[in-house]
Amino acid sequence: MTIKEIRHKASAMGLKGISRMRKHELVRHIQQKEGYTPCFGGIRGTTCTETSCCWRFDCLRNLESLPSLTAGHRLSA
Repeated sequence: MTIKEIRHKASAMGLKGISRMRKHELVRHIQQKEGYTPCFGGIRGTTCTETSCCWRFDCLRNLESLPSLTAGHRLSA
């Protein structure tokens, strides 16, 4: 789904202040509104039990493309 489509979906759901949100923020707000845990793009290595969430495939695909934290990368504090 493109960012334009995501913004349209968020707007249709009545979410406010969406014009400046990034994709992961928008999706998390939509997830919460739909009754899911707002977890899109969460910590790599976690398992997703939300099999009926429409964002699941995109989220897991994005997580696979992130560099591994065990490969010398660290999160900044």
